Amino acid sequence: MPECVSVSDFVQEVQEDWSSPTTSSFTSKMISCRNTVYLLEEVLDSDRLVLQKMKKAAKAKYASGQDHVSHLEQYINSMEKLSVNCHSNGETEVGSAFCRLADFSKDLLSPMKNLLKSMLHNINFFLDSLVKGDLREVKGDLKKPFDKAWRDYESRL
Repeated sequence: MPECVSVSDFVQEVQEDWSSPTTSSFTSKMISCRNTVYLLEEVLDSDRLVLQKMKKAAKAKYASGQDHVSHLEQYINSMEKLSVNCHSNGETEVGSAFCRLADFSKDLLSPMKNLLKSMLHNINFFLDSLVKGDLREVKGDLKKPFDKAWRDYESRL
């Protein structure tokens, strides 16, 4: 693994080069600086890929949760219809049991809907804005300015 240059080392080298360009060893450190920039670019690329995978997984989880909620709503409607049928057939105890089970299922369904909505707002929107906004604009932006600055620096020497 190539040697990485810390920010403080870089600033110190630049200050030395600025104050005394003829005795500076900045040109010998340029390769390390370039390697650091390239390593940072690679890390950002891998982070971007991981975030895109997370975004897809979170979107799939939200979609499957919405499907689950709709199936539970159908199940609750079926239990309510079954309850009505049992009451009309004279089986009031069985009908009331199905009615209570439907009410209990509705009570459980509400937190699930809230959880899915919170996940959509807190995780999906955050990942979406991060992948589409902040990290999209960074792709390749570290290497280009550094290479240009290096060429300018070498041409002035």
